[in-house]
Amino acid sequence: MEALKRLLGIHTDVAELIRVSREAYRKGHPELAELVLTRAAALSPKDAGLHVALAENSYALGRDDDALESYESAMRLDPARPEPLLGIAASLHRMGRASEAVYYYLAYLEKRPDDVGALLSAASVFQATAQYDAAVEMFERAAQLDPANPQVRGQEGQALYEMGRNDEAIVELSRAVKLGSRDARVFRGLGLALYAQARPAEARESFERAIDLDPNDPTTHIELAQILNDSQPTAEEARASAEHARRATELLRSQKGPRDELASALWELGWSYYLVGDWKRSVDASRESLANDPGNAPVRFNLGLALLRAGKREEALAEYRRASEAVEDLWALSIHGIDDLEATKSTVPDLPGREEVLAFLSKRFDELKNQRASTAAP
Repeated sequence: MEALKRLLGIHTDVAELIRVSREAYRKGHPELAELVLTRAAALSPKDAGLHVALAENSYALGRDDDALESYESAMRLDPARPEPLLGIAASLHRMGRASEAVYYYLAYLEKRPDDVGALLSAASVFQATAQYDAAVEMFERAAQLDPANPQVRGQEGQALYEMGRNDEAIVELSRAVKLGSRDARVFRGLGLALYAQARPAEARESFERAIDLDPNDPTTHIELAQILNDSQPTAEEARASAEHARRATELLRSQKGPRDELASALWELGWSYYLVGDWKRSVDASRESLANDPGNAPVRFNLGLALLRAGKREEALAEYRRASEAVEDLWALSIHGIDDLEATKSTVPDLPGREEVLAFLSKRFDELKNQRASTAAP
């Protein structure tokens, strides 16, 4: 420490200070590197390269405001230098100021059009601001420069999926996989695109690979649970769905995730438990889901159904009535209310309370249908 104090207080060799700062950073001491660089910048205030180095160090420390200030100083000192443009863009990008970042990314790319990393960063900003055509253009430029880069193919595929261009998304995401991508987002995106093309078995395989790569992403667990629960799942699929929904629930609780996402995970968990015949746990999960999202009528229908199967007729009727009074969507009423209840006739011929519930659900369906017809009439 004494040697450092002497160096900072007495030493005026800027080159030596830069060497010390780089060594400090290399050994994992960015705060020390910043201290040395600040001294160097004070000794040579018009050296744009020093301001860039100080900015890069601040950026590495997560101090985006300081990094932005130093990058801007470097740009004022040397307007022709490209690095400050990229640094300003990256700082603004990380600060959530995407629309401002775009300008600086494009200005940098005018000077360095072959920088694949900058093209990907610019594309991600365009993607975040829903400028998908511009994002794809950036990705295509990057792909021409580095056609074997799985990151380029993967990010382009995700952008194409968000644009609804599923066939093209599958092509690009599959290329990323063949090129050796180990990015869980690539496999998740491929799973979503495959599922949108009604290819559930392939989608499931892709989601499972995504979870292998990133087992702590609750969203992927929820989406896989939804796929497994779709279209009359087998008992094995329902149990697997319950496991993924349970894992998503645990992750969201530990991460203090958004309540609506927790509600979604619990919705899938409740339905999975229903499918395997565990009425009590289905009821508990559905009630917790509603505690996080009280207005979700499909979950309330599921709760009513589980209560009915558990033999709690009066509680079931109460939940069904609440759901039918709250629902405004004909599709939700039909699929989650009427159809699921009708499906029990093949397995439970005499289910107490079923016909009473079907009667008032059908009445509510007719009311909504008539309301829609009268609203649509000229």
